[in-house]
Parts: sequence; C-alpha cells; structure tokens
Amino acid sequence: MAWNEYLDLFFDVQKKKCPFRAFCFDVVDSRNQTQYNNNQKHYQFVCYVYSLLKLEEKLKNKQILLNDKYNKKYELGNHIFNGNNYNPMILGDNCTYFVINGSIITERMIEIFCEALNEYNINYSFHFSTGVYETNLYQEGNTKLYKGYMLNILEYLGKKNNYIINKNGISKEK
Repeated sequence: MAWNEYLDLFFDVQKKKCPFRAFCFDVVDSRNQTQYNNNQKHYQFVCYVYSLLKLEEKLKNKQILLNDKYNKKYELGNHIFNGNNYNPMILGDNCTYFVINGSIITERMIEIFCEALNEYNINYSFHFSTGVYETNLYQEGNTKLYKGYMLNILEYLGKKNNYIINKNGISKEK
C-alpha cells in the first residue's frame, strides 16, 4: 500500500503510547533557496543538531536518540540514501530525527533545532511536524505504523498544517 493509505492508522496511533517518535524538518521552497543549495553547510547543520541531541543525552543522563546507525557520509556532504536505519535520515530536503518517545519534549527539540539554525546562520525556514509510530521493521508494517510510511505522512502534514521553524522559533503560517 502507498503511504497515504496509512493516514487513518497514523491518526489512530497518535492516541496510543508508542515506543518511537519522529521529528520531521522539511526545507520550505528548497528549489529557490540559494543558501540551501550549499549542501555541505546544510549537512553540517543536520549533523550539528544530532550532536546537540547527543549532548542533551549526556546532560540528562538518558537515551534520547534511537540506536540507529549514524551515517558519517552526511558529514562528508554525500547525499546518498542508504536504507531506513539511519538517524538522522535525510531524504532530499527533508531531515528526520528518531527518538524514544517521551525522552524529549517537542518544545525542547524545537529549541535545539533553532540553536543550530542560529549557530550555522541558516536563513531559510523549515516545515515542521512530529508524531509517534509503532515499528522500525518493514515486515510489521501491515499491522503497525511503520517508520517509512511515517516519514511520508509527516512530510505531507508538515506542509499541510504549515508549522514553520526558522531562527526565531516556530509559527503557524496561513
């Protein structure tokens, strides 16, 4: 089935206590963002957000990020999709961070993201969405909300709901 056939399951799952949460950030109007087109700086920024989350883990003395593989290829600026077990996962102009549900509140994730935007002087905006999901295993995707379908749903909802994050924080655009 296509990801959009899982929308009903997505909304049902949001009412449950699920083990995983995803935070999705999608560049607004990326084709026309000249700064975004500097992929090296963008990937360094994405990795910096990851490092801030690792620091948050040390400061709070608890696991936040899923133990997925960290793709060092991102640090080199290579834009290669290598499967669904990377954290963060970059698909085009979208980056998604996977965490243990309840390990970090949405407001804190947004603060960390904005801190990185300011540190790297990123002047473009991102659509934002977040949601919980049930499994990282594709084989379980016929009965549980799977990470891969979740990515597409969050990207869709981020644009539809129009929550925008930039260096100043989050707002809802009309």
